[in-house]
This record gives sequence, C-alpha cells and structure tokens, in this order.
Amino acid sequence: MRRFVLACLLAGAFAWSGCTSPPSTTPTTPSGPTTENYQGLIVPNGFVAHDFAAADTGPVTVTFTVMSPSIPMGFGLGTPPVVPGPGCNLTRSMVTTAGSAAQLSVTADAGLYCVELYDVGNLVGAVGPKGQGGFTITIVHP
Repeated sequence: MRRFVLACLLAGAFAWSGCTSPPSTTPTTPSGPTTENYQGLIVPNGFVAHDFAAADTGPVTVTFTVMSPSIPMGFGLGTPPVVPGPGCNLTRSMVTTAGSAAQLSVTADAGLYCVELYDVGNLVGAVGPKGQGGFTITIVHP
C-alpha cells in the first residue's frame, strides 16, 4: 500500500510539473536614438564618408559641428554605393559651415546610410597646399 501511495504521489508530481505556465517574457522597450560622433581629417579637394545603420524607421539628424579652419564645405546624406567603394550616393547635399544646429534632417527607414563631407575648393587656401582640415560630424539615428 505504501508503494501504491508513493507511486501516486510521484505520478502526481510529474503531472503537476508539466502543467506549469511557460516563463513570462517582458517586451523590450526601445532604447532611444543612437548618437555617433565622426571625427577626422580631410585633405584639400578631398572627401570623407562614414556609413551608419538605422535600426528602425525614424528621424535622422546630421550636424556638421566642427571644422578647423572654419570654412564652407560640401555636406551630404545618402546611401553607400551598391558596389563597395568610396563616397556616398547623396540624396541631400549642401554647402555649409560648421554649426550647432542640424543641417540635415530626414525621416529614414531602417537600413544603411552614409554621410559625406567634401571640399568645394576652400580648404587649399585655408590650410596651405599640404595641410588638412579637422572636422566633427554628429549623427543621431534610430
């Protein structure tokens, strides 16, 4: 009789363990926008490009924040080339000086984008024929 009761208790324990709820999961909350600072040097008559990935659809702001020396430069936003290579396929561009307000703002789908800074002929006279200009670009994206 004791074996029968023990067998029933064990069978009940195994049956009960199979009836428990699965562990609950808490949905993740978006972490907010990502801010990237891209710094470097640009040579006279040259360009620099930087790729970034937007993880979701949302606002993208790009700010040409620092240029030393302070001169007008070409500045644009687009997508990387289909065939890997330098530069961007610019969808928006302008000639602007560095500042604290975003020069480019778009709503973008999730995907790969790039920003490009290029000399429009002003850098040679500002830093000499072999000089380079220092810059900072701030990108905020989902």
